[in-house]
Amino acid sequence: MKKTIEIESLKIFAREQKNLDSLCNQIVKVFLREGGGYRSQRNEVKYLFIAQHKKTWPVDPMCQLLGVSRNGFYRYLNNNADNRDDPEHQRMLRLIKEIAAASDYSYGTRRIKKAMFERGYRFGRYKARQLMKEADIQVRHRKKYKITTNSNHTTGI
Repeated sequence: MKKTIEIESLKIFAREQKNLDSLCNQIVKVFLREGGGYRSQRNEVKYLFIAQHKKTWPVDPMCQLLGVSRNGFYRYLNNNADNRDDPEHQRMLRLIKEIAAASDYSYGTRRIKKAMFERGYRFGRYKARQLMKEADIQVRHRKKYKITTNSNHTTGI
């Protein structure tokens, strides 16, 4: 009696393993077909793939197969879902791009924060840094003018 139960449970386990293997093969085929390099892609590409196909396949096997953590995938979803469709957030990004272009990309987070405060947006430096990073804005540091010629010398030319 005990052996028959064990045999039945082993058969069920083998069937589930076979289903999981076929599922993994399907996921890999679709990921490769859509231009993924399987494990060589950045995590964002993998997360995007999982988000697009999470209604087709379970999230956990896709995460395991692509070599990312499930926690990282859900963190990616939460971070990106909040701001993607928010019109106010898009307005702030557009305004920050305008301010940066007007300043010839010389404004850092402190000045951006101050300029946004003057336009009615109240947030701190770190939010300004986050928005600048999202808008792909970096400060262009000016090179210091360096004198290379010594005109106070006594030797001839």
